[in-house]
Amino acid sequence: GPTSGPTSGPTSGPTAGPTYGPTSTPTVGPTSAPTMGPTAGPTSGPTAAPTSDPTSAPTAEPGSPTSAPTEPSPTSNPTGGPTGSPTTGPTSGPTMAPVDESTKEPSPTSGGIDPSINSCANDVQLEGMVGMAPMPSIPIKIIEQGTTFVKFEFVQPWKQEVDSVWVNYPEETTGDDECSQEDNVATGQAFEYVAQCMHSSPVAVVDVYVADATIMTQGLDDAKVPQCCHPTVPESTPIAHYIFKVYCKSQCE
Repeated sequence: GPTSGPTSGPTSGPTAGPTYGPTSTPTVGPTSAPTMGPTAGPTSGPTAAPTSDPTSAPTAEPGSPTSAPTEPSPTSNPTGGPTGSPTTGPTSGPTMAPVDESTKEPSPTSGGIDPSINSCANDVQLEGMVGMAPMPSIPIKIIEQGTTFVKFEFVQPWKQEVDSVWVNYPEETTGDDECSQEDNVATGQAFEYVAQCMHSSPVAVVDVYVADATIMTQGLDDAKVPQCCHPTVPESTPIAHYIFKVYCKSQCE
């Protein structure tokens, strides 16, 4: 049977069975064999040494993995710009790079040509072309619009000098074809004209011919300048032809 109190030292060997209850003080040393079953509850603190056998279930320690991801979860859309600190987890898609407003191009219309030279983009429209060389921006700037006429400027739009430019338009008083040739035209150089509007519609058709050995391509830009323009360039020079409708009444009113 059990002793009436704690012994003064460890027994000489293991007992034949477990004691009926816990002893009032810990044993002086480790027992020679493991206990026969798990304890009724966790120990009050960490043990001094590892246990001799694995436990029957994992311990519930702080910092254990959770059953689901913690918040904040990945965003459903890209962020509008860089964040101030790293995100806690991967995002569902790439972030959008910041945009330098100074590099944004004007929204092109009229056949892909930038129309921003005029306050009303629809007042000058590219109707067609002969050749393949694209024009970087609308070259016709409206100065004045009247009932029967439109005053405008041709503004050289390329970022380099061009060999020759012809502007063919209906003359203000007679409506006959008027054509002027300008040579070695610098970037941004402007020439002013006044065109007569059609009687049936408040619009004038302006034809622009551009010849340049570097901007245009031989065999692709093969437009012909009309004889009324008295062209003075060699016939082998590549030429592009651009046809514009210039409105005598603003289309934005």
